[in-house]
Amino acid sequence: MRILWMKPVLPFPPTQGTRRVTLQLLTNLARYHRIRVFARLLSRRESREVEALRAAVPGLEVTVLLAPNRASPVHRALYRFRTRSLARRGIPPVEAYTCLPPLLDAFARQADRFHPDLVVVEYWYSAPYLERVAHLPRVLFAHDIEYQVQRRAREEGRRREATRSWEDLEETREKQALGHAPFLWFLTEADRDAARADVGAAAERTVVMPYGVDTEGRLAPRGPGDPEEAGEQVVFFGSFAADFNRDALDYLLSAVWPRIRRLHPAARLVVAGGNMPPGLRRRCAAAGAEVRGEVRKVRSLLLEAAVVVVPLRYGGGLRIRLLESLALERAVVGTPVGVLGMGPRAEQEVLVGDGPEDLARQVVRALEDLELRR
Repeated sequence: MRILWMKPVLPFPPTQGTRRVTLQLLTNLARYHRIRVFARLLSRRESREVEALRAAVPGLEVTVLLAPNRASPVHRALYRFRTRSLARRGIPPVEAYTCLPPLLDAFARQADRFHPDLVVVEYWYSAPYLERVAHLPRVLFAHDIEYQVQRRAREEGRRREATRSWEDLEETREKQALGHAPFLWFLTEADRDAARADVGAAAERTVVMPYGVDTEGRLAPRGPGDPEEAGEQVVFFGSFAADFNRDALDYLLSAVWPRIRRLHPAARLVVAGGNMPPGLRRRCAAAGAEVRGEVRKVRSLLLEAAVVVVPLRYGGGLRIRLLESLALERAVVGTPVGVLGMGPRAEQEVLVGDGPEDLARQVVRALEDLELRR
């Protein structure tokens, strides 16, 4: 089968959850199908990653285009003007940014040349790409239900009222995209059920995409990072381009880590992930945490951990860091949002803390009890 696969960003390097999810799917599918990836580059520097992606996934075809609004300061100014104009017509910035006309045209040309049997487009705000290939079998790979994530963020007080109008606009467009797509792929049953309930997506056009992590190759369990050798190290990682990860680190540093240190002074914190704001980096330093920045070899990072902490207060979709940590036999402690809802059970596969005191207590419990950690 020929599959034309559109992702808003290049799925490489695998330093973000969304990139690792897509990369794993492409790796498995490319064994049996001919796949051409179409992605936009956010900077010219990213072009060097294209060859690295081809090397990582043998047989994968990759076509990229520099996002037109990133070409020069003039292009950026024109984009801002266009975004404001489109917002008045009910199109939110995230969609305007992703679906610039030159990108849509280039994608349509790829479809004409490649003659795909299936088109896969990732994320709701990329839905206009589906409209450009309406004559072909098409799937919207939604990943998660983003308006539900925003609602949880508001409930947690994580959103300013000034952003509410943008979020309402995005929710309207997201529901339209989910409602109009011929087929929908999700990564969790909860997201699929929400699409069915909220937009009336028929059961026969919604699928939960099977997803797994490599437990025999890059993510083989055991090795030099066995639990008894990991010492006192607590690891938090994620891409800080995502607001829910910034919020989770803020929560960890302000409310949870001081309690952990009082209960277990020997505990050490390692924080890894790209795009960390300078303010959070300074707070990590003040807390005595080691900051690694962007990490390409997630396996090596996790094998150092006695405990992987997932203190998310809101978020949705697949928590790839949770699956990878469990595949490597790391002890995982997190909030209900961070570690439940995907299969793991509290007190059996993960430890759960609801509130800073409880979360700190569970981390210390895992640090101090090797048998429990195993």
